[in-house]
Amino acid sequence: MKPRILKTVLISTLVTGLTACGSSVPKCSSSQAEQGIRNILFSRFNVAQLTQEEVDSNVTIKSARAESFDEGIKTYRCEGDIKIGERGGARLTYESRLDDHGEPSVVMTGLDGAQMVQLQQAMLNLRAKIRP
Repeated sequence: MKPRILKTVLISTLVTGLTACGSSVPKCSSSQAEQGIRNILFSRFNVAQLTQEEVDSNVTIKSARAESFDEGIKTYRCEGDIKIGERGGARLTYESRLDDHGEPSVVMTGLDGAQMVQLQQAMLNLRAKIRP
């Protein structure tokens, strides 16, 4: 009986140790999640041909919060207000998770056509302000 208990304790300790060493899911308001959104804007909505530095220094996420957390797939469902420059922005929903390799990943969700145009226009307005 004692060897069985010892074996259970050792396995539990090993599993706890391994999970503690792994990456954790970035919270909705983390700098990793915010940078992930900036990277998406730079690569997918950059009709203004801004540099990564210009996007990084002029895009912020305000009022970021978790709507829910799915423990099974280790994913936060988040919402926040994206601010591009001084005027532009939109309400944003996104997911913060770990990818198949355990690396932090952000996915923007729930954008309709009008919001996509709004984000692109905000990027154009930002470019006009930065590079008159």
